[in-house]
Amino acid sequence: MQKNEYIQKRTKEIVILFKKFAKGGWVNPDNASGNPLWTRIKASIRREEQIQTIMFWGASDKKTLTSADEQFLKILFALHEKAALLHGQGCQLTIMKADLHIAQNGHGTISQNHVQLNDAPRKYLEKITQLFEEKVAIYKKKKVPITIRIHALSDLYNEYGLPFLIEDIGKKDRVISSRYVDFLLANARKHNRSGIASEDAAILYVARRRREQFLLKKIAPKAILIASGVRTGARDVILPKGMPGIFLKVPAPWFIQN
Repeated sequence: MQKNEYIQKRTKEIVILFKKFAKGGWVNPDNASGNPLWTRIKASIRREEQIQTIMFWGASDKKTLTSADEQFLKILFALHEKAALLHGQGCQLTIMKADLHIAQNGHGTISQNHVQLNDAPRKYLEKITQLFEEKVAIYKKKKVPITIRIHALSDLYNEYGLPFLIEDIGKKDRVISSRYVDFLLANARKHNRSGIASEDAAILYVARRRREQFLLKKIAPKAILIASGVRTGARDVILPKGMPGIFLKVPAPWFIQN
């Protein structure tokens, strides 16, 4: 099989794999390069580089890992391990610990340049970080070509000069919030414990997510976003222009106690 045929075949197989895991849908916006999901996977295979993925990891008021975390991680690792079987260079998964979202939801405090999480989410994130580090060691020992990078979101805000507090809600933030108002309000009522009105929490969430599109473009310009839920609003709220996203339709484990 010639190289170009091999690249096309492997790209098709891995795109099918990603879509198979995307039970909550996928976002694959058209851009100047055509089909971003296909293009990014194909480019990694052609260059013999790792396929890059990225996801946000949250926390709430649970202190320890539960079966919900185990089930989610089983799916997350299975996706990357199957992709690594098809692509010899494997995958690089970037985890962004969403400390600013956690505090904004009422599980900590935020000032202009400092975030302090409550005891429960801090301990939970420590344990999930340890688990990812242990998984990296296992992959290395077994020579599985999967690497995992872990960043605190607040560190990236500092690195790129973004203020921690959202004080400038823009007109576009409000317009986009209004498009998905029922979905956003349902999430705010379920997960926000800050004491502010659900309508305000929903708009704050959109404003922060839209500012983080800049970070996604900077730290993972070739990546595919992996997320727990469904794709509703992701094109406008989460994804920077041209970035594809895969949505697993699995409940975010950091909100589930049992």
